[in-house]
Amino acid sequence: ALSAPRSLGDYTGMLLGLERKHAGDEAGYARALRRLRRREMLRLAWRDIAGLAGLHATLRETSWFAEAAVASATRMSAALLATRHGRPPAAAGELIVLGMGKLGGAELNFSSDIDLVFLYPSGEGETDGPATLASEEFFTRQGRLLIRLLDASSEEGFAFRVDMRLRPFGDSGPLAVSFAFFEDYLAAHGRDWERYAYVKARALTGAEMFQPEWQEVLRPFVYRRYLDFGVFESLREMKAMISRDVQRRDRAASLKLGVGGIREVEFIVQAFQLVRGGQDVRLREPSLLTVLPRLAGERMLPPEAVEELQQAYDLLRLLENRVQMLADQQVHELPADPLSLERIAVAAGFGAVQTLQARLAAAREVVGRHFAGLFSDGAGRRTVALDLAPLWEPGLDTAPLCEQLAAFTTDGNGAALFSQLSELVQGSRLKRLDETGRRRLKALLELLLAGHQAPREPDVFRRVCNVIEAIGQRSAYFSLLVENPPAREELLEVCRRGDFLPGQIARNPALLDELLDQRWKQALPDREQLAAELALRLADVPPDDVEREVEALARFKQAAVFRVALADLSGRLPLMRVSDRLTEIASLILEQAMDLAMRQIGGQFGRPDCTDGSGRRPGRTAALGYGKLGG
Repeated sequence: ALSAPRSLGDYTGMLLGLERKHAGDEAGYARALRRLRRREMLRLAWRDIAGLAGLHATLRETSWFAEAAVASATRMSAALLATRHGRPPAAAGELIVLGMGKLGGAELNFSSDIDLVFLYPSGEGETDGPATLASEEFFTRQGRLLIRLLDASSEEGFAFRVDMRLRPFGDSGPLAVSFAFFEDYLAAHGRDWERYAYVKARALTGAEMFQPEWQEVLRPFVYRRYLDFGVFESLREMKAMISRDVQRRDRAASLKLGVGGIREVEFIVQAFQLVRGGQDVRLREPSLLTVLPRLAGERMLPPEAVEELQQAYDLLRLLENRVQMLADQQVHELPADPLSLERIAVAAGFGAVQTLQARLAAAREVVGRHFAGLFSDGAGRRTVALDLAPLWEPGLDTAPLCEQLAAFTTDGNGAALFSQLSELVQGSRLKRLDETGRRRLKALLELLLAGHQAPREPDVFRRVCNVIEAIGQRSAYFSLLVENPPAREELLEVCRRGDFLPGQIARNPALLDELLDQRWKQALPDREQLAAELALRLADVPPDDVEREVEALARFKQAAVFRVALADLSGRLPLMRVSDRLTEIASLILEQAMDLAMRQIGGQFGRPDCTDGSGRRPGRTAALGYGKLGG
């Protein structure tokens, strides 16, 4: 038993056995579940400390046991209630349990609580037993019983501490809610921190019933179709709140919440998931351990940064697990007493306490450095302090600002620049911005004007204003430029090269993302890389959704051609190579369009076939390119 790992199926089999043995016996089942939990946690700790299982395997197996226990308690609670009340009608469905946090990501700590959310498809009808209940009342009672089976303390201890605070409206909300309630809540009350939380959501029971709700409701809430760089601002505010709480409670040494701790790695990973997950299906995974390696890329993190963060995160989680194994308590700080600290050092494989502390300090420094680099608010990037508040508050004295603005013009006319800025922010498009949008616009304008590459030439500034006005319908694009100095500087360079590229951005603001991709300065993607990019864009499109597939082709074409234009107008790509790249782009799109057409026509009328002397085979079509495409 100690030498071999266990699977989710193994744990499910054990728990089904408990359910059969203690059918109808709540107390007997709860007692047996707690004994099994103690045995399996001891087994997991032994295998981990003895080196029979690595950290990732231990976290995964711990999560599998918890997942099997939740599913078992869900079945048991329904069966216990059914003896008196019967079952809800089929149209009402069954209780769906979402695992959140580390349980959702299958990365559960040794002695962690489990975050759950209870949903059900419909509250329609009532149960079919002797003492009937409305379906919604049945699911609520089932949720309470499920929690008791897992969480209640007895002489045998507990199975898992259950935290329900992530449900709609938190502690003040219903314990279990219908799909309709859940959808209305997210639309009317869903907040940024809940997007962050639901990145980790995973259905532990009723996964098939939940899949349409995930596709139609939760996924669009969490993963926006546009690049949502406003996430950095929200996560920065969340981190500040956590830091204040850590300071107030004197928990700076926390492996989880302290500077350079586990939560900062989670923020880094989930920031990219929320920003890019709407466009990159690879990031829509609840597991941090799965997603972190996928961040190594030209628009996210350098590969060496990902490697450093992975090593630091593994060390932090290893120590957190060891600390919790010491007394089966949900703690996140190294013990203060020397003997316990020495035990942790030996159990973690360091031998000496000094070695552990040195490695931990180095890991915290790595995480803190990358977190600070990613979540800096940009204030330090300005060459001078500049406050554009008078643009939005007519009652304020404008003379000091006009005097400052004079330094950002070629003719010293600060009043004229103020007038131009006022016309921009009070124009019909930007005047409708909400408070968040105005704050983001103000930050962007201050950084643009006070930066070391400020657009002093009138034509350049006009183009910048045109872009800002065009992208203002979605203020997340302001955040993209605020959060990314290279993209901001690249935009100014683009605006210095004439009207063509700024005009492209104004018509398609998503092209701002291309300014983050610096590959065009060295070598543009080759045909194979372009094909992989196109495949990634199409991966999220249902095979029968022609409109979205055509839209994906159009977006791919706009982005790929824009990169070629950047390289061309900067003089980095010879004219003949420009033609070659444009031809490759056109050929790839033509291939995909022909495939789409064949699937559409073939689905309606069947596919043609032919003979080639060795039997019949599917017929194929060819497209001949003429003119510049053919040449």
